[in-house]
Amino acid sequence: MAASPSLKSKLTMIAKALKEFATEQSWNAGEYKILFRASRRWGIIYVFFVTKDFGKFSNQDMWVMVWKHLEKSLATGPAIGYTIRLAVRDWKQVEEGGIYSIPPGFVDQEELLTVP
Repeated sequence: MAASPSLKSKLTMIAKALKEFATEQSWNAGEYKILFRASRRWGIIYVFFVTKDFGKFSNQDMWVMVWKHLEKSLATGPAIGYTIRLAVRDWKQVEEGGIYSIPPGFVDQEELLTVP
């Protein structure tokens, strides 16, 4: 996925917020993965957030926690200007494949961005 500087800045904001969430959960860098796919034509950024496991939380509970953190983090900065579609999975779900697999076209944020 080729990303313009403008899109990269938006992806960086999202990645930074997700990394902050991971830090709050005491997850190390190797315990989660952030992947993106963007559609400039439709104004959508798809975010796939994969983590080692959800601990005591259900998939839905974890999605809500991540979403609320994203909303709170992104509310304080400039407008994203894109609709964000969030999927949250754990490694076990992704390994099962099927509807839980990582869809084609998603790119690891580490390949796209340098986020402090």
